[in-house]
Amino acid sequence: MKSRIVKIVLLLLGGCLIGVFLSGLSVVVMHKTSSTEYCISCHTKHSLVPENPKFSHFSNRVGVSVKCTDCHIAPGIGNYLIAKMGGLKDAIKYMTISDFDTKEWIDKNREELAGKALKNIADINSETCVSCHAKIRKDLPASMDPLAREVHNYNNTKPENEQKQCIYCHRGVAHEYKKEWAVDHSLSLKAK
Repeated sequence: MKSRIVKIVLLLLGGCLIGVFLSGLSVVVMHKTSSTEYCISCHTKHSLVPENPKFSHFSNRVGVSVKCTDCHIAPGIGNYLIAKMGGLKDAIKYMTISDFDTKEWIDKNREELAGKALKNIADINSETCVSCHAKIRKDLPASMDPLAREVHNYNNTKPENEQKQCIYCHRGVAHEYKKEWAVDHSLSLKAK
């Protein structure tokens, strides 16, 4: 009887140790796969990386350089895990589609990819934008262009569920986005 209890305790202890190890390994893998360096290890051969320097989110007067995950992963653990599943899908495509990492493939699929990215941002009420630019909603910078100031002020006076999302006007702030792709002009904030 005593040896049976010892075996059960050892099995439970072993299971707990394996669980702790796998949890720790998961955290390390999640962290490593969230770096810009990791993102561009696959996305380096097509047009996303060379185009980034011309966008303000990559290089700007205040010296802030936005990481891929700052825009592509919404705040919160649930959103983080959903984004990681999407990244796993991309990794599988990278390994199975022969031209997935080429400029030709990305250019051929750019409109669809841009549409998905915009939908993802719309689904989270531009939270990734607001996480860095929250101050703009309430305290517009003095250096802001007068027309932009007027548009932001007008949008801020509306009820929250009628306000336009950031991406309504700011499409293409980090990657190319052609104006003719903009078919959905109903990107208002969703009621929370």
